[in-house]
Amino acid sequence: MNFNAFRRNSLKTRVTLFTLLIFLISIWSLAFYASRMLHEDMTQVLGEQQSATLKLVAKATTHDLTERLEALEMVAAGFDPALLANPAALQQNLDRRPVFRELFNGGVFVTGPDGVAIASEPASRRGVGFSDRDYVADPLRLVKPTIGQPVLGRVLGAPVIGMGAPIRNAQGRVIGVMAGVTNLAVPNFLANLVSNRYGKGGGYVLMVPRSRLVVAATDKTLVMQPLPEPGVSPLIDSHVLGDSRTVVGANAQGVEVLSSMLPIPVADWALVVSMPADEAFAPIRTMQLRLLLATFFVTLLAGGLTWWMLKRQLAPMLAASDALAAINEARQAWQPLPVARKDEIGNLIRGFNRLQAELGQREALLQQVLDTSSVAIFLVDVRGRITQANHRMAEMFAYSVQSLLELDYVALVDPLERDAVRQQKGELLRGSIPTLNLDRMYWRSDQSKFWGHLTATRFVDADGQDRGILGVIVDITERKHSEEIVRQLAYYDPLTNLANRLLLRDRITQAMLASQRSGRHGALMFLDLDNFKSLNDSYGHGAGDLLLREVAARLRSCVRGVDAVARFGGDEFVVLLMDLSQDRAQAQEQATRLAQKIRALLAEPYRLHLLSDASRAAQDITHHCSASIGVALFLGLTFSEEEGIKRADIAMYRAKAAGRNAVRFYSEQPQLAVVSA
Repeated sequence: MNFNAFRRNSLKTRVTLFTLLIFLISIWSLAFYASRMLHEDMTQVLGEQQSATLKLVAKATTHDLTERLEALEMVAAGFDPALLANPAALQQNLDRRPVFRELFNGGVFVTGPDGVAIASEPASRRGVGFSDRDYVADPLRLVKPTIGQPVLGRVLGAPVIGMGAPIRNAQGRVIGVMAGVTNLAVPNFLANLVSNRYGKGGGYVLMVPRSRLVVAATDKTLVMQPLPEPGVSPLIDSHVLGDSRTVVGANAQGVEVLSSMLPIPVADWALVVSMPADEAFAPIRTMQLRLLLATFFVTLLAGGLTWWMLKRQLAPMLAASDALAAINEARQAWQPLPVARKDEIGNLIRGFNRLQAELGQREALLQQVLDTSSVAIFLVDVRGRITQANHRMAEMFAYSVQSLLELDYVALVDPLERDAVRQQKGELLRGSIPTLNLDRMYWRSDQSKFWGHLTATRFVDADGQDRGILGVIVDITERKHSEEIVRQLAYYDPLTNLANRLLLRDRITQAMLASQRSGRHGALMFLDLDNFKSLNDSYGHGAGDLLLREVAARLRSCVRGVDAVARFGGDEFVVLLMDLSQDRAQAQEQATRLAQKIRALLAEPYRLHLLSDASRAAQDITHHCSASIGVALFLGLTFSEEEGIKRADIAMYRAKAAGRNAVRFYSEQPQLAVVSA
């Protein structure tokens, strides 16, 4: 036998002895567990009993509703359609059906296809229109029997429930409605079904989830009363949303109840039964109280004894914990913990000291690597706060490292992208996306902006717990600037900054696709400046360039935001009109108005300031210029973008042939495309 294993300073020995002592006083845990299990079991039993009772009442309610609806359908199916044209005979036929008086205490009536009552029992409804009631409108419109929503009766002046079944002619077309009404203000079949109390203080509520209205209830004061607004009672909200579980929650009066719900599909209603929680759980609470009292004194003894023993035996560990807390709160440099005893706790503290020293060396090395990195590296916690950042990130955002810590990462992003950042953070933390790679606009502390490429991934520690998001940012402002220059040169005219031919063709294709989806016309305007060559010949190409820039500015001021303007080449321009009328004549009229507006604006005088050069002095000149405009309408992809430009070009030459400064539309018959200059 190894007596060393039982030496006095052995932690194993002490734990063994203490376990025996703690076991004797741990009976309170068993008592608590038994009490909890008893509560859960009894709750389940009560719920099952309550659900069984609810099913019986719901079944009876469904049966009575179905019986009345089928009676209406049967009578509606047996009606002679000719009776609808003979109100007197129809009234007699209705009077000979006494069964309705038993089924519908509010009376029955028959309407024509317009929803107006032709015959009624009692007769007070004849001539009254009911086309706005759902139990009349739905059979007429949807051709199906309908149980309506509770409303205030137009004739009775009391809350009623209406049911309606369609009346068809020989061809199956709906020619009227057979309707029955239940008066909720007097004794009725619904009130009878829910009149009994459930237990001493519980009862039933028959409600319409869609309109949040009570149809019938054990408490008569609730009939035709609205349920609380959404958010006031989570219990009622869950029943309205179709949660049929038996749950405990507060009712509309704020009383905690045990409540169950079952839907009544035939009417799109719901039946709820509830019992006050105090009444339902009274026996359970009595048993729980006795059980807790029986273990109370044992608990006191166990707690006091365990506290005294653990405090005595674990004093060195507690001292080490206090020392660690003091170092952490004061943010001091790590100091080795004192080793007071030569037992397992002492060995544990010595091992902890060695481990902490190694971790400190590794953290220092890691921080050195991070601080010398040429990219920004940071860690964001699950709240979105920056918890770690290197020096490069501080330089990139013009903050100190300390200022970055606990700063919300979203505050560093352009305001227009912040909602997207929050969504992407959630997707990363949920694991919906493994890694995020994108270009984003960031703001420095001085409100200046720069482009950065972000690479981010979910950061999980060794225990599998989310630590947040690890991100790396590379400044790509110069690359973005270069890309923008390349894009500008590729797609825009350098003189006028308008779209060039390449971009124009793409926009025409997109416009034709949009036209095909929407069914709305578009138009291409081809403009050629009249007498442009004379300006170049008289004053040089510099004057021509000034004129082209001014023409581009005037064209931009004429068009809408959805339209586009492009320089096609030389003194030729193209205007792309989108989202015109679906009617071709109206679309042509819209394009005509804009073309005339452009023609008039381009015909106004141009004041050009010519700079001096080696051959002439600086001067201001006034130049008059007009434009010949050709217009070609398009709808969808009836022809290619190349063909569209060609048609507009042909129409433009017709405008020139007509004497210039004119507008012409493309047409296979030129005489039909004239628009006055």
